[in-house]
Amino acid sequence: MTVEVAERPHFKTQSLEGYHSMGLKATASEFFLIHSKHQLAPLWREGWFDRRPVLLGEGTNTVFITDPKRPVCKIAMKGIRISDESESSVRVQAAAGENWHQLVTWAVAQNYGGIENLALIPGTVGAAPVQNIGAYGVELSDVFEELEAFSMKHGTFKTIGREECRFGYRSSLFKHGEPEWLICSVSIRLTKDHHKLSSSYQSLETYLEKLGIQTPGVGDLYQAVCSIRKSKLPDPKILPNCGSFFKNPVISMERFRHCKSMFPDMPAYPAGDSTAKGHVKIPAGWLIEKAGWKGRRKGGFGMYRQHALVLVHFGGSGGGELHAFMEEVTGAVLNLFGIQLEPEVHLIGDTIIPSTQT
Repeated sequence: MTVEVAERPHFKTQSLEGYHSMGLKATASEFFLIHSKHQLAPLWREGWFDRRPVLLGEGTNTVFITDPKRPVCKIAMKGIRISDESESSVRVQAAAGENWHQLVTWAVAQNYGGIENLALIPGTVGAAPVQNIGAYGVELSDVFEELEAFSMKHGTFKTIGREECRFGYRSSLFKHGEPEWLICSVSIRLTKDHHKLSSSYQSLETYLEKLGIQTPGVGDLYQAVCSIRKSKLPDPKILPNCGSFFKNPVISMERFRHCKSMFPDMPAYPAGDSTAKGHVKIPAGWLIEKAGWKGRRKGGFGMYRQHALVLVHFGGSGGGELHAFMEEVTGAVLNLFGIQLEPEVHLIGDTIIPSTQT
């Protein structure tokens, strides 16, 4: 048996402007790439993980408010393979550094179902379980089986299953407390049975009805999701953004009834989390639009004109201006509805707790 021996990563000073999709200027004094999990244990023995590095995927859910004071570790591990297959399903293991949308595209090309609703979600495979990414009625937790992670605390590898991940709405084990785990690979179970595909989300149904598609296949749903997302969301390469900037808040039924009495058109959806019984989820984009911030710009930042949940950077501004803009938007929503918005993105700065893998 051949054991892979990976080279020690090269540490260097690196501008981060091109490493996070908001595109703010920041510089890491120590930056390194991880191409193989075999690089991790030697780094741990040298004490590098004691310095709590920022773990970076494609930076689509990370915003550098200031220059990070600690090392930045970019996860660049690659590889997709089938680890198990039956007549009805297939188990796929993907390395953490793989682009998520490219994994979805690969699965659709193989006619494997389960993640086509998650097309065009930016970021890497390793970041997907951290957020428990979701869209159009599907979440990663619906297909997730297990992941392999490296403990930056103990210097050991561990296989972590679905229950231990404690998935919730845009939440998981990896988002709470002191960051410990560096995710190396993720295993998901995809279906060959296309009767189990999810097409009941309203905007998907409307799109498919217009095309006269009554029984959509994997490719149909993939194309529908891509078309809908492209029509609503700006390309971060053209207009820097992180996609949905704020979480959809989960509020109590009592609070919802109070708001509903004043705003009869306020929408609400099931919270989708067993820990949130008696609560509902409110679209943050609706709240922001009602508060008058959809399409509104101040300085170099604004809420996108076609989707109020997307905060965009028009250029020329820094982290301080972004933080001030966030405060104005969240303050307007709080004053109008009594509902506090929280960022979905990870904010990295002097006074911000460093991110998990994003």
